[in-house]
Amino acid sequence: VEYEVFGREIINLPLGAISNAFNIRESHSCEGEAGLVNNYYIEPYVGIVKYNSDYLNIHYSIKRKIEWNLKSYSISQ
Repeated sequence: VEYEVFGREIINLPLGAISNAFNIRESHSCEGEAGLVNNYYIEPYVGIVKYNSDYLNIHYSIKRKIEWNLKSYSISQ
């Protein structure tokens, strides 16, 4: 498993733009036959605001993409 932090980005979501979200990539590979890459976009005061995942398994001919976007949130004062 490898993790990379790509810095802060502005993420455009259905609820509007989220500024300063960290982009963190998690990568898994299995001897060249299968791999998984997860991208997490995390805003420090809110949490995960966007997530996407790409999975590929050459041996079983499986390819899957998943994407999730935060639709709403509130912060208590």
